Amino acid sequence: MDRLAVLLVFKSGFRVFGPAIALSYANKDGQNGPRVAFVVSKKVAKTAVERNKIRRRCYASVFPFLSRVKSSFLLVFSVKNVLVTADRQKLTQEIERLLKKAGAL
Repeated sequence: MDRLAVLLVFKSGFRVFGPAIALSYANKDGQNGPRVAFVVSKKVAKTAVERNKIRRRCYASVFPFLSRVKSSFLLVFSVKNVLVTADRQKLTQEIERLLKKAGAL
């Protein structure tokens, strides 16, 4: 997802919050499948290596749900400090809960 789409979701989308992740989403008709992005700020991890590692863990956790997510959704997950120490099972449960709360599943 490009930067312009992420800004669009932040500006005109809706938000749901969890203890480790916040989800901003927008429902745009005419999409070819759901589009997903993860935002990890420098407050969460100082180096780019750490931020990319967190991002890869998150993408791996959201991948099993992509086939069930409605194709018109733009999803932007914002990672909080708590996630750095969370295990994969907790991360997957949190993502699933946020997707259900947003109505994407």
